[in-house]
Amino acid sequence: MSKLIVEIIKISKLLPIEKADRLELAIVKDWQCVVQKGQHKIGDLVIFCPPDSIIPQNLIEKYKLEFLKKNSRVDTIKLRGVISQGLILDIPSDFLDPIEGQDVAELLGITKYESPEPKYSCGGGQQQKKRKSNPLFDKYTDIDNINNFNSILQEGEEVVITEKIHGCNARYANLPVDTNKLWGWILKFFGKDYEFVYGSHEIQKKWINI
Repeated sequence: MSKLIVEIIKISKLLPIEKADRLELAIVKDWQCVVQKGQHKIGDLVIFCPPDSIIPQNLIEKYKLEFLKKNSRVDTIKLRGVISQGLILDIPSDFLDPIEGQDVAELLGITKYESPEPKYSCGGGQQQKKRKSNPLFDKYTDIDNINNFNSILQEGEEVVITEKIHGCNARYANLPVDTNKLWGWILKFFGKDYEFVYGSHEIQKKWINI
């Protein structure tokens, strides 16, 4: 899952949508978003909320986003046969000096959707309680979305493309114990400076004591 960037971006292209008199496609970086026709011009600075943005209720009311009232999560959708990725908002008039590239997620109170933590456990281990989880056990898939970096690859450049077919993954690490938690102090008391942890994408697991 990539991290959230709600950025002030310049519209680089506006493309027509077949059989859609009131809609057109706005291109911001490598994202494309369906917008109302005539609302924007090429070169306009706008706020782009990528998929999985959670829009707070005050913004939903301010921008009259009726379709987000029940579910404030921005999704990738298809409109008139065209994929629309995210949501484009006009920059509020009280922004004194909007800067292209500025991340305004925190300023606007926009957060990222996080899927609920799984309640299951797999064979060979059980889910570790949060109070015992090691904060250094990072999710390796928390990476930036390449659509935010449209200039990183140049036309004609040779690249290597790989694809992960299987739907499972695992993480393993031997990490310093976290002495900010009671569990860490207990391990320290028994002379353990490191703990071996393992888990799936979302959760940390522990060995079953035998």
